[in-house]
Amino acid sequence: MKVIAVAGGTGSVGSSIVDGLVEYGKHKVFALSRSERPTKGAVNYLKVDYSDVDATTKALEGANVNIVICAIAVISPESNQAQKNLIQAAAQSRPTERFVISSFDALHMKEDVEIAPCLVYTRIANGWFLDYYGMPHWKTNLEPWLNVLNMESKWAAIPGDGVSKQALSPLKTCPDS
Repeated sequence: MKVIAVAGGTGSVGSSIVDGLVEYGKHKVFALSRSERPTKGAVNYLKVDYSDVDATTKALEGANVNIVICAIAVISPESNQAQKNLIQAAAQSRPTERFVISSFDALHMKEDVEIAPCLVYTRIANGWFLDYYGMPHWKTNLEPWLNVLNMESKWAAIPGDGVSKQALSPLKTCPDS
């Protein structure tokens, strides 16, 4: 059994990851949170301050976290710095062996990913989330993104030139049991 912590675990993508890990049932799951939260079902919450690398390291070590999955929406310099600080904390945490970077929405050059050499990292490169095109009929944790699909006005933005192949990935890839 591994101990997995999901940064951004209360957000739309992160909560989907947490739900999937809980459903899988073979790991202890923590959602990292900026505030204190009580345990909810099989999900434990771990309070962290992303601006304090040493305190975050201690929190990861205290929970014996083996794997950190970062699902922080990296959309600003501040959120980018939060992920960099989390990488440093994970690298300093003795039990932490793997870091999954937040790159669900973009490809990054290997040299652009600032990762500690002592930490194994994983990058997930997927296409657009298919969930956006199935709302409101598709069960999802994602919030409607009007830049992609506007059901009320009856239009959709399709990436590419309309001819190029593309990959769409649903957040949940396993069928319900």
